[in-house]
Amino acid sequence: MTNPTKKQLEKRLSALRAGSPPAEVLAFVNKCDAWLEINKDNRGTTAEAIKDGYYCAIRLEQAMRARSHDDSSIRRLAEKTVTAMLHNSFPGIQERLRTLNGRVSKVGKRKADQRRQDAARAIKLGQRFELRELRSVSSLQRVGRTLKNCVANRSDAKNFLSDPDEEMWTLYELVQQRPLYLLQVDRSAKELRQIEGHNGSTPQLERSLAFDILKALDISADDEKAFVRVGAFHTFLDGQPAVESIEVGGCIHWVWVLRGTEIIIATKTLTGKHWSRFLRPDTGMGNDQMLPHERGFVAGYENHLSESELLELIIDHPLFAETLHRGTLEG
Repeated sequence: MTNPTKKQLEKRLSALRAGSPPAEVLAFVNKCDAWLEINKDNRGTTAEAIKDGYYCAIRLEQAMRARSHDDSSIRRLAEKTVTAMLHNSFPGIQERLRTLNGRVSKVGKRKADQRRQDAARAIKLGQRFELRELRSVSSLQRVGRTLKNCVANRSDAKNFLSDPDEEMWTLYELVQQRPLYLLQVDRSAKELRQIEGHNGSTPQLERSLAFDILKALDISADDEKAFVRVGAFHTFLDGQPAVESIEVGGCIHWVWVLRGTEIIIATKTLTGKHWSRFLRPDTGMGNDQMLPHERGFVAGYENHLSESELLELIIDHPLFAETLHRGTLEG
């Protein structure tokens, strides 16, 4: 933005002189004229002095309006600032107007922040939990301070809220009245970007709650550890088809093959039930033209089974390979 010109300043001052201005306004105009007169060089009034006068004139108009501001502290400060036009030198006037401008701006930002949060959504999940959208910097900071993560810092909170495609939510526990987890959602992709508990920890979700979150936010979280380890995959949102179990080497596996491009495996071991998900990139070759071990499935993040372990199961156990070959579900 270019600096204001002498002509623009004179237009501002003329507007202040018009009619029957209060004594405070006339005092400001006279002091501004005097300031311009003593800040000249061989080319006339300096650009810096013109700039000072121009923005002071704008802020004086703001001060006059702020005397009827809905915030009482702003009203009091505005009255003192306007009265100071009669007594202070131009540099003192400039400082007072700058201070008032900062206070008005701060209060305005706080109110705008509150309006954004007032428009936030809340989604009840049964009797115990609620998803609460975080649209304001202050609300995101409060959750960050409780959970002790980076959004407790104002600049980080602002960064997280700056992308219009991103949404921030908290899973709120209603009985103890506290936020449990912080969620970042990519709305354009309809995916969960991340979910964090206290100190950045990975939440220990019950499977039913994990599905409730996915349904409520209409998202997938197929690569998020908290959801993978309980088998809360997007493809099971409408139900989990029944499949027969396969026992291999002391472990029991349940295998779902969907649309020929996705394999989901639940593996029961001595330590509990673990989940894996594999995707096959589109090669242009029909699925029925390839043998199971030629399909090139890629392991998802946070898998229990690796790609090599899946390949070993396919090669060493014919029943496993047969299940992959004939077990396609059109879900």
